Amino acid sequence: MTDAPNLIARAQRYSAAAFAFFEMFPFSSKGWYAAAEFISKLGTVVEEIDEAVRWLEHMRDVKIAIDPELVSEAEQLRRIWGASLGTARRNEKARQQRLKDERAKRQRQKQPKPRRYPDPT
Repeated sequence: MTDAPNLIARAQRYSAAAFAFFEMFPFSSKGWYAAAEFISKLGTVVEEIDEAVRWLEHMRDVKIAIDPELVSEAEQLRRIWGASLGTARRNEKARQQRLKDERAKRQRQKQPKPRRYPDPT
C-alpha cells in the first residue's frame, strides 16, 4: 500500500489537468453540451424508474408478495426525478431563449443607426 498516496496524487493531478483542458473551450459550447447530456441522462433515469414502478405495480396486482414501502419509495423517486427532468428542461429552454435574445441584441447594436439629418454632400 505504499503506492496509495502516489496514486491519489496522480489522480488529483489528472483531474486538475482534465478540468483545465475543459476550461479552454468556450462557455457556450460547454454549457450546451453539459445541459444536453444532463437532460438526456435524467430522461434515462425517469424511464428506468418508471419501468421499475410499472413492474412493482404489476407484481402487486398479480399478488406477488412485495413490500408496499418499496412501491411507495419507487413512486416517490419517480415523482422526484420527473420533477427534476421538467425543471432541467425548463431551465435549458429559458437559457436558450436568453442566448437568442442576447444574440439579437448584439445584432441590433451592430447595425448602423439611421441619420437624423440629411447628409450635406
